[in-house]
Amino acid sequence: MTAIDTAKAVLAKASLFDQSFARPDIGIAVAWAEALGDMDQADACDVVTEHYRAQTRRIMPADVLAGVRRIRNARLAADPEQVPDADPDDVLAYQRALREQRHRVADGTERHREVEKFLKPIAERKAIPAR
Repeated sequence: MTAIDTAKAVLAKASLFDQSFARPDIGIAVAWAEALGDMDQADACDVVTEHYRAQTRRIMPADVLAGVRRIRNARLAADPEQVPDADPDDVLAYQRALREQRHRVADGTERHREVEKFLKPIAERKAIPAR
């Protein structure tokens, strides 16, 4: 999905709640895409619904950005134990894997993983052989 696709979807969803959004022209979609940037379309559309559950005023790009930020932060808070599948002794690889995993969790594409599942192979690899 492109930023334009997301903006069009957000405007279409908003038009179901607020008739002032009915039939937005391409210029409006381009402006919204510029303001919203790259974000998950489903999250952005969910924010529209949440907005109109609580608000009677017209939704704006700042509302969508703040709502998507809340969704992503809630996902991260719900999954505090983020252990990447990388060797912690390889600091750069571990940091990269951790950063990538945090993005996947915030995006909602990865759910909580059991920590022990990933620590056991590392512990076995590092174990001192019995004599």
